[in-house]
Amino acid sequence: MTLITDILKEGNKTVLIIVNNVKSCQELAKVFDTYGPKLLHGGFHREERTEIEKAITNNDRLKRPRLLIATQAVEVSLDIDYDIAFIENAPIDALIQRFGRVNRAGQGKKPSEIHLFEQSIGNIKRIYDEAIVKETWRVLLNLDGQELSEQHVVDACDEVYVNGYTDEQERNFQIGFTHDRITDFETSFYAGDWSDWVEEVIENSNLKIDVLCDNLRGEFEKRRSDGRYIKASQLFVQVYPWECPKEQQDKIKDKQETIVATNLKYEPGIGYQRIERSPDFNFL
Repeated sequence: MTLITDILKEGNKTVLIIVNNVKSCQELAKVFDTYGPKLLHGGFHREERTEIEKAITNNDRLKRPRLLIATQAVEVSLDIDYDIAFIENAPIDALIQRFGRVNRAGQGKKPSEIHLFEQSIGNIKRIYDEAIVKETWRVLLNLDGQELSEQHVVDACDEVYVNGYTDEQERNFQIGFTHDRITDFETSFYAGDWSDWVEEVIENSNLKIDVLCDNLRGEFEKRRSDGRYIKASQLFVQVYPWECPKEQQDKIKDKQETIVATNLKYEPGIGYQRIERSPDFNFL
């Protein structure tokens, strides 16, 4: 943290911090609040996500944020270029994408610094295969302090995945590949047939669902009543099912039965957060 703070105080370099989950991103925003960080992660609704991406890819580079704190959302489809990066460890293929967000234009007089951290601030068990993450760290340690070429990272990727799938990856692949909805597609699907596929598939997987944060219900319903249906849908956030269990869900009785997450609130610039509720006390 001290090194990052010193660099930001100097004011000569742009800084990119990439962590592995949304909560870590939000916590770091508090730590570096003095430096006006911009956040980019999957916890923003679509409307604000669009505005954030416009800001960090502004044609005028001087108007781009000097400090960007992001998650995996920064890995694809964004033309950004930072001077120095601080990155949590992840699978090698994800890291290669992250490395490409530093000195992207190749105009630096010398190679840019990338600081890689072995341990993540938050829990990554639900996000990445731990065996691959550990193997990535082992392989990259051999390149510590070196000027990395494209061939270096290609070779590192080949070494990490030399045995192909890990046991966990193979198991997850087979679950999907052999699911009866795929293997028996022609006989199991009928026009007009309905089944609770959310219960069967999504809630037992890492797939996210669209929900509306509780404090945005009023704005959502106003947009719908004004006939601005697309604008209303842009208020949804995507969450993992375990972040919004059924007992903390309400539903707006519209055609799609919009799920309202009563345990989530939305804060502009920060994204969705869990509502911290005070414990109930019984005074006798």
